[in-house]
Amino acid sequence: MNKRFTYKQALDHIGGTKVKCYLTGEEIDLLVDDYHIDHIFPVSKGGENTLENLAIVTPEVNRSKSDMTVEEYLSLCKTVLENFGYEVNKQ
Repeated sequence: MNKRFTYKQALDHIGGTKVKCYLTGEEIDLLVDDYHIDHIFPVSKGGENTLENLAIVTPEVNRSKSDMTVEEYLSLCKTVLENFGYEVNKQ
């Protein structure tokens, strides 16, 4: 289901103009920095176009995540890191 919402509603939901990338934690100033809006659960996999399913990410992260779920993306990141000799442990 696609729902319409205003820019102000989106900003209120996000928490203002100074936020963090929901995946990397990198600080993003929406008035200055380049950013993307990501569907947390991809629409291609049944996710909805709702405020609750949208989050701010860096462009690089959004391009690399593509239409993966967060779990799929984290698994891929873990595989890449381990391939280069890093040990990945969830804290």
